[in-house]
Amino acid sequence: MWDHRRMLRMFCAILLVCLFQLPGFAGVSHPIQDRYRRSYENKALFLKIPIFSERQFVHITGRNVRPEPGTGAPRFKVGDQLRVLGLDFGGDEIKFRLGAISGPMVAEVVFKFDTGLTESFPNSDVFDRALQATFTEGFKYSDLDEAKRSYVEDQFDNAVSEQAAKTKKIDSPVAGKADVLIAPDLEAANMLAKQLQYLAGADAAGIVLGAKVPIVLTSRADTVRTRLASAAVMARVAQVRRDSAIPAAR
Repeated sequence: MWDHRRMLRMFCAILLVCLFQLPGFAGVSHPIQDRYRRSYENKALFLKIPIFSERQFVHITGRNVRPEPGTGAPRFKVGDQLRVLGLDFGGDEIKFRLGAISGPMVAEVVFKFDTGLTESFPNSDVFDRALQATFTEGFKYSDLDEAKRSYVEDQFDNAVSEQAAKTKKIDSPVAGKADVLIAPDLEAANMLAKQLQYLAGADAAGIVLGAKVPIVLTSRADTVRTRLASAAVMARVAQVRRDSAIPAAR
């Protein structure tokens, strides 16, 4: 037989489970949630990344921030101004609900963490950095202008082919003329470098930046030419550092 106390305990347990599924009832403490809501809700912000669909993910892995690439024409472009309609804190994500300043279009930017959110929110600093990389209030024209000038869609052809950028109607002075290609992680950079070497016949040099002393980093399969080029680049970096009196990392 079921007694009333057992039924009450089960009801309370079910209620707690349901509450924890509600937006706003997450690991992050309510004072921290309220601080972010006061800072962002109902504000008009400019985008520093495009939004390709109704939901745009920005992945936060450790100290790294990576917007998820999209395909096709963006729903909202870099430089578009949107209003923050609300913030929702979930188990491992924080959602920014956004609406167009004029018109009915809406979207969400979802900051997805690689771990669950906890009460003290120790990864708030990397989240703040992700916010700065995603939005700007546009107080300084240079903020928005720099985002527009430096952004090229996350596709290789848009960065290196002016024809591809023109065909896709990408409006950026960087498109098709990129001098620097930045990969999201070491594995992607390794694939990019080896494809340029073995498929495009590019010369390569491998060095590590930011150390106290110059470091050459080459692949086991690299040729003598690549190893000599790496040593030459390393020597040039060391010379520029001495001439410019640029301090090394500590």
